Amino acid sequence: MKFIKQHKKGVIIAAVALVVIILLFALIQILLPNSTKNSCGNRVSDIKEHPISDETISKVKEALNNSSRVNSVSYKSVCRTMSFVLTIESGVDRDSAKNLVDKITENLDENITTYYDIEVYFKSLDSENSSYPFMAYKNKNSKTFSYTNAG
Repeated sequence: MKFIKQHKKGVIIAAVALVVIILLFALIQILLPNSTKNSCGNRVSDIKEHPISDETISKVKEALNNSSRVNSVSYKSVCRTMSFVLTIESGVDRDSAKNLVDKITENLDENITTYYDIEVYFKSLDSENSSYPFMAYKNKNSKTFSYTNAG
C-alpha cells in the first residue's frame, strides 16, 4: 500500500494504459475479420451435399455459347451463389437476352437450382445500347428469375 501511495501518478497511468490496451484489443477483434474462418459462415455447412461439377458448368457454358446471341460467358461461384456474366452480341434485344436464362436452368439439376441462388449479368458488345447492362436473379426458393433495370 505504501508503494501505491508513493507512486500514485505512475499507478494511475499504468492502470489507464492497461484499460486502453484492453479496449484497443477488443476493438481490433470486432472490426477486423478473422481470415481463418469461412467467409460464408455456417450457411454453407452442407454445401458438399450439393456439388457443382466442372462438367455441369461446361455444359451450361456450351449451351449458352451455342446461341448466336452470346459472345462470351464467364462463371464464378461464391458461397451459395452461382454468378454468370454473359456478353451479348450487338443488336440483340433485351427480351431475347432474357430467354437465355432458361438455358442455364435447363442444364442444372434440381439439386443445384434448389440450393444455390443464380445471378446472371448481361452486358452488350454494343456500348450504345441503352437496354444493357441488366441483371437476372433467381433465389433458390423461386422458380423464375427477376430482372433489374426493367427499362
